[in-house]
Amino acid sequence: MDKISVINSFFYSLGQIIFGLFVHPYQSMQNLVRDRVFIPLMFLPTFLAIIFYLLFAWWLLALFYDGSLIFRLIYRSFFFFFLLWQILLFYLYWRFKRAFRN
Repeated sequence: MDKISVINSFFYSLGQIIFGLFVHPYQSMQNLVRDRVFIPLMFLPTFLAIIFYLLFAWWLLALFYDGSLIFRLIYRSFFFFFLLWQILLFYLYWRFKRAFRN
């Protein structure tokens, strides 16, 4: 296998895991804990929240946050979603870690 195939395979697997964590986190976390290869992807919601905050915090906040109730609702909803998603992934990690201990 050449380097391009390995890199493409890695990014394809990474994309599938990220999509799986969003669509069906129960099955994806079960596979992550069992295989232990991509376990740092458990922190994906925190990483996405940081990126979302860095991209939209300074310039959009100055323009819309004070004047628009809708923008505040959407902005806070995203962070609440990322927080709940991260809590869910921590819970599933802890649950599967205990289940696969044997």
